[in-house]
Amino acid sequence: MHKLAKALGVSTTALYRHVANKEELVFLCTDLVTRSVEIPTAQNWQEYLTELGRAYRRAALNAPGSVEFLRYVGLQTPHGLRLMDHALGVMRGADFDPEGAFMAVAGVLSHATDMALHQEIAEQRERENSEDSMPDLTDLPNIIWAMSEGVGADHDRNFEVGLQIVVEGIAVTQLGGAGLTH
Repeated sequence: MHKLAKALGVSTTALYRHVANKEELVFLCTDLVTRSVEIPTAQNWQEYLTELGRAYRRAALNAPGSVEFLRYVGLQTPHGLRLMDHALGVMRGADFDPEGAFMAVAGVLSHATDMALHQEIAEQRERENSEDSMPDLTDLPNIIWAMSEGVGADHDRNFEVGLQIVVEGIAVTQLGGAGLTH
């Protein structure tokens, strides 16, 4: 809170007049980012989840450093709850059971935040030119193999391929009758 107040050019006391504590500030910031997520218009659940994943990732990347609090607070803010309610409504309309609907939405949003975080870290390393901080990969032949194919270099492609895998996996589970076992 002290660092934030200093960056804003106000006293810590002035900052506390607007927020009770760090947790409230994180909550409000999360709600602000979640408010910027464009709610998909697609009615087909697969297209909807794809659009939702893209919109959530875009919102996270448009607010650098927000991924950590998006992951911490999740969709527990007013705008986050509205977003989740809307998404669950689409999944319910596609005859998902409550658990399957929730896990499908959560899986897509988790992929979006994870990939945004990976991209932020990679871009930070590039800005700092910290290639020397990369570990020695000599004894990791499968990582070398994957990296030789360019895997990991194109953040947009990585996100889209992963998103396709997540959505297609949900479709197989939902349509194939595999279901969740306990």
